[in-house]
Amino acid sequence: MNQAKAFPVREARSIRSLRSVPRAPLFAVLLSLSVLLAPDLTVAPARVDRGPDPRPSVVAEQVLTGGPPAGSIDAPLYPPALEAALLTSGASGVEFAVVHDGLISWAGAAGHELAGNMLSASRPMVIGSVSKTFVAADILSLVEEGRLSLDSTLGELLPPHRAVSPDITVEQLLDHRSGVADLFNKATVGGIESSPDRAWTRDEVLATLGNPSNAPGAGWSYANTNFFLLGMVAERVDGRPLEAQLSERF
Repeated sequence: MNQAKAFPVREARSIRSLRSVPRAPLFAVLLSLSVLLAPDLTVAPARVDRGPDPRPSVVAEQVLTGGPPAGSIDAPLYPPALEAALLTSGASGVEFAVVHDGLISWAGAAGHELAGNMLSASRPMVIGSVSKTFVAADILSLVEEGRLSLDSTLGELLPPHRAVSPDITVEQLLDHRSGVADLFNKATVGGIESSPDRAWTRDEVLATLGNPSNAPGAGWSYANTNFFLLGMVAERVDGRPLEAQLSERF
């Protein structure tokens, strides 16, 4: 198995091993690495003048949220590290939090949302594809519990669908080797843009799928549909909504 195919499964398994690692030092080190990439920015002020850019200036924000206080030595490094991460990554905005035993002791934000509003560490941020890591770890938890096999097929787990081969295995979904078409297509993207508040049903989403890109296991093709289907598998096997499983396990 080559690296591209094996990576998602290995990544999800490695996430489980991180549970025993102290979170605050780990994330502080990861964020501070961005400072090393741009050492001249480590003394940047909390507000940066970007010249003619019409958007608001960059602001580093600190929010204490009830956890134990962040270390007095490390805390002053967080705002300039946020600045460095923002300016070196090219992202529109960056958020960071320090967590002790499940409680946030320091959280910050720098930059702006895509819509132009300044980011705030006190508001939620869209998780996007980070959710794939949690879904994969949830699936592997069910495998460890003996309730699911990586070799199980969708024909055994879910109702049949014209655009989803019943021969696709759980492992192929995790590795993006199912060949299933991506759920982000003209129909769904157009629908989201025209009616952003509309909640789509699963059947509506699956009805928009095009033809598979390849037979199961015959090639690699990234598709969000893989993890959409894995969420359905997790709910069928566990019997609870996906969000309840993720909340309890992680």
